[in-house]
Amino acid sequence: MLIIEREDERYEKRYKFCVLGGGQSLKSSRSKGFTLAEVLITLGIIGVVAALTLPTLISNYKKQTYVTGLQKAYSVLNNMTKNAMSSDDVTNFSDTQLLKTWTGNSYEFAEILKNFYPSSKGFFVWESLSKTYSREEQGKVNSNYHLAGLPINANYWYCVINQDSIMYCFAIQVNYPYSSGDYDFGTPLGSWQHNNILVDINGFKKPNQLGRDIFLLAVGGYSGRVVPAGSKVINDEYAKRLEESACRNLSGDSLSSCKKSVISSFENDYIGRTQANDYCFNTDAQKKANGLNLYCADKIIK
Repeated sequence: MLIIEREDERYEKRYKFCVLGGGQSLKSSRSKGFTLAEVLITLGIIGVVAALTLPTLISNYKKQTYVTGLQKAYSVLNNMTKNAMSSDDVTNFSDTQLLKTWTGNSYEFAEILKNFYPSSKGFFVWESLSKTYSREEQGKVNSNYHLAGLPINANYWYCVINQDSIMYCFAIQVNYPYSSGDYDFGTPLGSWQHNNILVDINGFKKPNQLGRDIFLLAVGGYSGRVVPAGSKVINDEYAKRLEESACRNLSGDSLSSCKKSVISSFENDYIGRTQANDYCFNTDAQKKANGLNLYCADKIIK
């Protein structure tokens, strides 16, 4: 009887050794768990950290979405002008049917434009850019986010929403801005007339704010090159043309002095405008609905 009892004790010890692992006691194994209070405190800390970081992460994600969309639109527009010159077998964009109808016959322009956006969701015309955005914002006063006071002279806009929801709007005005034929990009920075393409990265979705999801671009009437509004190439191109005109009959020191004067004038003008309120969120005033952020596309693409 004594032998049997000792064997049972040995068997029980071996059983506990296998179950608890390495001879660990039942008491020590239970001490490794977390209490309910500890779990709740941990979850609370995670929640606070998430609440602090998520808004920043979401904001950064949206910004990156806008940047990516602008870069894509920039590429699409440049490919459009290149393809137009290639299909018409011309070296100047001004000789393409696309540009001729853009500044002359809006119906033909619409038909030709459709060839470059075969996967579009739809085409439509705006008679007033700012009024349309006001209606989208339920007619609130100055709710059209920087567009109400946008001084772009156009009779109306012809727009296309592509399959990726990016909207492209082309300013339509007969014989404008390339009829004079004396420069490529229209007028110099700040005189508004070169801003003839508007891109809305996410269609009519908010924020509908110039410099955030809405951007302005310009196209060269000869080169077909699309550049962001505010690009220095617009000022430089106009300065070159003005230099040719103003300094044509001069020579020697007079010619050199004239060229320096023209270049200096436009250089200072460009610097002044890109540091002013209309560049890209330089002051608190620009963050308001009636502010202007005309040249954000240039800043972002750079």
